[in-house]
Amino acid sequence: MADRLIPLSRRAEWERALEGIPHVFGHTWGSCHALGLEGGGEPVLFVAEGEEGKVACPLIERPIEGRLDVATPYGFSGLTGSGPWPGFAERWREFAAERGYVAGYLAINALFGDDSYADPETVTVANETYVLDLSWGVDAVWAGLSTNRRRQLRDWYPADYETEGEELAAFFVEQYPLTMERKEAAARHRFGAATLAALCGLPNTFLVGARVEGRLESVSIFGHSPHAGDFLFNAALPGCAHHSVALIWSAVHRLVELGVPWLNLGGGMSPGDSLADFKARFGAVPLPMRAVKAVYDPPAYEDLCRRQGADPGDRDGFFPAYRHV
Repeated sequence: MADRLIPLSRRAEWERALEGIPHVFGHTWGSCHALGLEGGGEPVLFVAEGEEGKVACPLIERPIEGRLDVATPYGFSGLTGSGPWPGFAERWREFAAERGYVAGYLAINALFGDDSYADPETVTVANETYVLDLSWGVDAVWAGLSTNRRRQLRDWYPADYETEGEELAAFFVEQYPLTMERKEAAARHRFGAATLAALCGLPNTFLVGARVEGRLESVSIFGHSPHAGDFLFNAALPGCAHHSVALIWSAVHRLVELGVPWLNLGGGMSPGDSLADFKARFGAVPLPMRAVKAVYDPPAYEDLCRRQGADPGDRDGFFPAYRHV
């Protein structure tokens, strides 16, 4: 088995490595490049190959006091692969030791990850993400909508929702930061103009906009791979969040036309909250968002926690605990 880390500078190799395994927008070079413009570490793509199959996952190696830890970048990427791989978890631990990682926080992709990719005792489920099956077409999705969703969409016409034009990207880049400011969103959800513009310019993203009486009021951006689509972000003028249902429905049509079999709508701020209910009403089903919280070098981990006044035994809260300062 060969393990390797592919940097962003080797785009062609990154893209070849994802061939043959199901993956989402967050695994792609374009997504990682755009989000990497925010700083905080340059993403690399971990790839393991062997007779058992292939596993891939974007990573960020993060220095701390002369040591390294590792995490998956922002988004819905995580460990994905060609299928079950008994023994992979042990091989990953060996790789982590070779790289000198103190600890790691790795997502397991909700759609395509496998339980064999991690030791069960290190896996936690913090939330759920809602996925919509598009493989049976638009009519099947319509049949699964709640009564309220159908009522909201009874006057929907595709011509009313724009998917082309530079104005959509300009609106999104300008209004997304203002939307996050009004929502008092956490810092991890706020992105600069360079990242937002890079996302808009990718061939595997598209924008959908709602205009009323000539005024553009709301724009959503969606990313996709051949295997799944993702609802990424929405930007709206004050009081215009009500367009979200129609924008998502427009994206459903676009993704079905592209032959994309799944749409990941994301989750709520916590399981079962109003945002989660909003997504469930599309007929989307919840999948657990699993993550690996693992310590690879216990003495170093305990030392870093002690220096930061954190509890090294806490695996339920923020992880690694020494970074929650």
